[in-house]
Amino acid sequence: MKTSETFGAFAGGLIGGALVDFIFITFVGPSALFSLIGITERWAVFSAHCLLGSLLGVIFIIFFYKLLEKVNIWVKGFLWGMVCMILFGGIPAFFYYPFFPGPIIILSGFLVWSILGLMIVLGIKASKK
Repeated sequence: MKTSETFGAFAGGLIGGALVDFIFITFVGPSALFSLIGITERWAVFSAHCLLGSLLGVIFIIFFYKLLEKVNIWVKGFLWGMVCMILFGGIPAFFYYPFFPGPIIILSGFLVWSILGLMIVLGIKASKK
């Protein structure tokens, strides 16, 4: 693991977190995770998504990147997005929504967490050039 790859994962996660925020919050609704912990002001939610995305990028490059060495990096990024979706999107959604989260929330969550994982990979790829 190189410093440039770590920075690329950080930057990709930061951009991915911003995209998650813009897409999900704009078109679907509040973030269950941040609503549960009391972060509800718009700027605070955006900042928290960027911070969380960058941290998830660094965690990806430190732990998950080497875990599946023979798997394509794009597949790793997608799988990382799904792991994050379960931990940071799915589990809080079951506590935040009184009943089962609707299909729009589930599909949008799948989309934005996939984008986050792929943006992390894009940041890593860009840092290698």
